[in-house]
Amino acid sequence: MNTLKLCFMAVFMFLSSLETSAQSDSLIDIFITPEDLIPGEMPKDAQNIHGGKLKTAQGILKVLCVFVRFNGDNVATDNWPNPSVLPSWAENIVDAEIPQNQIYSNLNVSNFFDRSSGGDGDGNLGAFQVIGDVIYITTNYPETHYFGNLYAVNEEIFDRLDDVVDYSDYDNWTFVKRGEYFNHDYAPDGIVDHIFVFHRNFHGGNQYGGYSHIDVSNKLTNDNISITSSSGSTHFNYKNMNCPDAAFGPGHEYGHYLFGGTQVTGHIDGRDWQAWKNWTYNNNLNGWTNYGRVNPFTLMCTGSTGYMSAYEKYRLGWLNPTIIETNTSYINLEDTHVKSKAILIPLEYYAGSSNLKQYYLNRKLSLYMIMPVPTRL
Repeated sequence: MNTLKLCFMAVFMFLSSLETSAQSDSLIDIFITPEDLIPGEMPKDAQNIHGGKLKTAQGILKVLCVFVRFNGDNVATDNWPNPSVLPSWAENIVDAEIPQNQIYSNLNVSNFFDRSSGGDGDGNLGAFQVIGDVIYITTNYPETHYFGNLYAVNEEIFDRLDDVVDYSDYDNWTFVKRGEYFNHDYAPDGIVDHIFVFHRNFHGGNQYGGYSHIDVSNKLTNDNISITSSSGSTHFNYKNMNCPDAAFGPGHEYGHYLFGGTQVTGHIDGRDWQAWKNWTYNNNLNGWTNYGRVNPFTLMCTGSTGYMSAYEKYRLGWLNPTIIETNTSYINLEDTHVKSKAILIPLEYYAGSSNLKQYYLNRKLSLYMIMPVPTRL
């Protein structure tokens, strides 16, 4: 592999797989000649893996999923034919509890985070489990009444839910304990951990959208639990969604809390998702905006939702890749999302830095691409 040169940027390789549930027995040929080996040692322990920055990436997170329909919204779609009733995929967008056999049968948010965090679907759970409850509510007034003010919408729905929901059920964590990033304690702190707010039909749009906060001003509930802007995320136009696609949006928006940063910069390494697309100079980002065109292949840097890449999973401590340190002939690489498998090839360290140039070999669905990624991983 004479292309492995010291001056090269790190590269993600996305290798094809035909099925998410069926694994091929085919082997991927990884052969490295002696002149390609780079001196140095790739850290193998958790010292360079921090997990979730602003919210937990470990343990069990119980969430509340609220589907919101504006009064008078009677738009029927193929995936949501009866606007007054939740379709089955929405009713089951999250599991109420971890299944006894530890296998999620629904392709939903619970399944997504289980597989992303290392669960194998055979009874061995991943590091991060998301469970919770689902509620459907219709606003008191048509959408035009609120003039696009989601603060007013949320004030109304959270007030009405206060009579039927015990918000303390969704306060089980203290995030950023003592103001320290990556430091989360499984203990209530009087603040709701996370609410996914799904708007069925917003401004009559058909395009899914979302952002990583709730439009609310530190609301104190009857249970003496606060709902803050960081107590969840907002999702639009779910009338055209279905699972598993409906799970990717919540995965992406919660990912902002895992990787840190604002809605603009909180995708990967302080950059917005647009920064991964074109070779142009962006003064706001203080640099060239292309970092490898990985936008079609990652969860956090894409215009369309999808699974996590090997790099994202590794950053969160959800992936323990096979590290190639010596000549290797053949390695069986299974699907990265389904089986949480990947290969890492160290290249070199930057002078005076612990930052490492490296390859990630990431087997992904029906894709075969070779892409450069940020030189500073």
